[in-house]
Parts: sequence; structure tokens; C-alpha cells
Amino acid sequence: MTLGIFDSGEGGNNLLRFARLRNRRDDVIFLCDRGRAPYGTKRDFELSGIVNENISWLKRMGAERIIIACCTACTVFDTVEDK
Repeated sequence: MTLGIFDSGEGGNNLLRFARLRNRRDDVIFLCDRGRAPYGTKRDFELSGIVNENISWLKRMGAERIIIACCTACTVFDTVEDK
């Protein structure tokens, strides 16, 4: 299985490290979206678009499961198109 993780910054690094230790046989793709950070300043529709783009990118890279490691991004999870 390939796991995808994304965060707006580098805070997801702890989750990445844990995922690698716990699932040594699985591949992990980590997206640190520092170019559009901070997410907290975005309007909901902007943030929703960013979250959808990040999920789509991770899936194109082969992620079968995705973890959103950003609390702000989780606030628009109900608007994610491809869950």
C-alpha cells in the first residue's frame, strides 16, 4: 500500500516519521505545501480547492490512502470531492 500525507507546513514530519516506522513495507509520499501556507488565512472555497488539488496530486503519484496532517485543511473535509 502507498500512503499519502499532506500538510501546509512541516508539522506533518512527525506523522511521516511514525508512518515509516510503523509500516516499513509501505511506501509513503509526503507533500509539504509550503508554497501556499499558511492555510489559516484562506477562505473556505480557496482552502477547499487546495485540499482537492493536494489529494488529486497524491493520488496521481500513487497514494492509495491519504492522511490530512493539517488541522486547518481538515475543516473543509466535507467539501472534498474525491474521498
